Amino acid sequence: MRQKRKIEYLVGKNSKLNRTFEPFNLLVINFLDDFSKSLDNKFNNQKYPDLKALSFFCRKKNILNLKDKHFNHGTVRFGLGLLFHITPSN
Repeated sequence: MRQKRKIEYLVGKNSKLNRTFEPFNLLVINFLDDFSKSLDNKFNNQKYPDLKALSFFCRKKNILNLKDKHFNHGTVRFGLGLLFHITPSN
């Protein structure tokens, strides 16, 4: 017999956590751009190259380029809202 999975919310309320944005929502893009600028301001030296790479990836121009390359306006998909970024170590 298959067991039902229970979702346990660690923070927030169910109604707020289930709210989704359309792909490449401008609010999210602007948040990532602000995050990128914050990383640039805080870690502007070469001591943290992985954070510099993350900052570069989260720039508004890069996200909009990804949208132009990969977003199909005929099909709408919703992800989990997770991002995993591996920095090259060369």
